Amino acid sequence: MEEAACARVPGAKRYEPPPDPFPTSPVRRPDPTPVVVGAGPAGLFAALTLARFAPPPSCWERGRPVEERAGDVARFWRDGTSTPESNAQFGEGGAGRFRTGSSPPESGTRSWTTSSRRSRSFAGIPGLVKDAKPHVGTDRLRRFCRRMRAELASLGVPVRFGARVEELSVSEGEVRGVRLAGGE
Repeated sequence: MEEAACARVPGAKRYEPPPDPFPTSPVRRPDPTPVVVGAGPAGLFAALTLARFAPPPSCWERGRPVEERAGDVARFWRDGTSTPESNAQFGEGGAGRFRTGSSPPESGTRSWTTSSRRSRSFAGIPGLVKDAKPHVGTDRLRRFCRRMRAELASLGVPVRFGARVEELSVSEGEVRGVRLAGGE
């Protein structure tokens, strides 16, 4: 049909769609694998972005998954028993998990719109994008983390807990390696 229409209009050319900017062919994992350090909101979104548009990274978090971390924090508030690697500062969900939820980027920016839409879907907050100052909230951040972790897993991103980074290997201004506690 398009050929017939082009034949009737002098100088008309067949429409050629631009190449797909996100190829569907599998992306080979580079050696070494990219690493995202931290499973707070910024780390989770960084891992998600890399997994969707580049070779999937590994995501390393020094603390525990949000389900276990909640018990560690509750125990601390109840009787003062502290877990150094899993507390209000360290663990999935980041430092804001047990305070106020995550803070959005500057309202109205492209990154604000993108992160708000993604936060809405993972946290299950339909009106999040419409609010002037969207706020996920501590109560919903647990669900957000579980959904985000499941999405990352579906994209081939392993989230490794208990992986405390102690040293970065830097050469010529670029990070070339990561050393974990325990020497790994």
